[in-house]
Amino acid sequence: MKKIKILGIIALIAIIGFTMAGCGDPPGGDPGGDPGFSISGSFTGSQSDLAQFNLTTAAVPASSRIRTARSVTTESITLSGELVDGDIVFRLTGTYDANARTYTASAAASIVRYSINGAFDEAGASLGSIATLTVRMNPSDPDSWHSISYAVTMSDSIIPISGDANTDEVSGIPAFAYGVWIYDAEASGGSGGELPGGGDGGGEHAPVTTYTYEETLLLSEWTIISDQVDIWDDGETSNRNFKSVKLTVAEIEDKGTHWDIIVAFPQYNPTKEQAFAAAAAFLQSRGLNGTQLDESPKERNYEWYLAQTTGTLYWWEDGFIHWLAFDNWDIIGQWYMTNYIDQYMISINAEPTSMFMKIKVTFEMSNTVMLLDYYATEFEMFSLDISTVRDWNTSIGDSIQFIR
Repeated sequence: MKKIKILGIIALIAIIGFTMAGCGDPPGGDPGGDPGFSISGSFTGSQSDLAQFNLTTAAVPASSRIRTARSVTTESITLSGELVDGDIVFRLTGTYDANARTYTASAAASIVRYSINGAFDEAGASLGSIATLTVRMNPSDPDSWHSISYAVTMSDSIIPISGDANTDEVSGIPAFAYGVWIYDAEASGGSGGELPGGGDGGGEHAPVTTYTYEETLLLSEWTIISDQVDIWDDGETSNRNFKSVKLTVAEIEDKGTHWDIIVAFPQYNPTKEQAFAAAAAFLQSRGLNGTQLDESPKERNYEWYLAQTTGTLYWWEDGFIHWLAFDNWDIIGQWYMTNYIDQYMISINAEPTSMFMKIKVTFEMSNTVMLLDYYATEFEMFSLDISTVRDWNTSIGDSIQFIR
């Protein structure tokens, strides 16, 4: 993968290892141990042969230790650290969701945004981390933002950082918004009954008895992480659709009544063969085997249909991996929440495409309610050109209301 150097800052995406404090206890710790943790990684920098970062949290209170179930009353834990590229030191800030066992952290200067995101399993082992850098390739051109990726070397110990502090620090999402935000919805229907997103619940899977949707956002100063799952249950089978998006804030503007935010993300476009290889590698990493199917064994009514049950069988259709015949939803959820296919594409030095999206964020009720609106045209929500989305000022659909 090629290097892109811009004013002494390297473009990177990191696959990062973890060093756990408290003798290997997972983040959140055991009741009698040290519940803190630390993360360190290194990558090839542009001003030196090595760029490094560390990220730590203070001791986690007992009420915030890891749980197996998500709660709307999730406590988010403050993270802080440093990132050094050459002789420039950046301040890292972030948050950790003790329920979902995911974290995000970020740092920025006027023309560069670093974001680092990762997850743990129930035992505290790393499920992988991705650090993304979004950089303005031409400092004088506001339309030249680009998200690019490079791998780093994991560290087995905390890395001390020293160097001259960055004097070009800028402000992103306000500090009161950092942490976990949750939206959920539920509806019931059946044959002849209307369900969310249209449709009558009829057809192959009728009658649908319940539909539930949950989206969790994890915010730091320069990142918005969205993990989503919707569940269709007809009383016999439970059909789930997962999605996870890691967004970096390229531009943010306080409009007085709300914030306009333009986010960027590197989009990988795997071939069918690459997608299958990634799925096989993922299953192997979880101690499982899978059988590849080149076509669906059963006709489907919904193009977006993602999973009948979590399963060992998978196939490629319309750009997505579809899963069948598993009995553990958590395993498939990890595929999406850790962006495993991106990790695979990075490992084979694939080049991503930079994509942009514009959102409107409004805070209400003493900043305990966040309304999110997507700016878009009738036909598109994303664009390859940041100048295109910058001009979008019409929201689509209703506001999504997140609570703390």
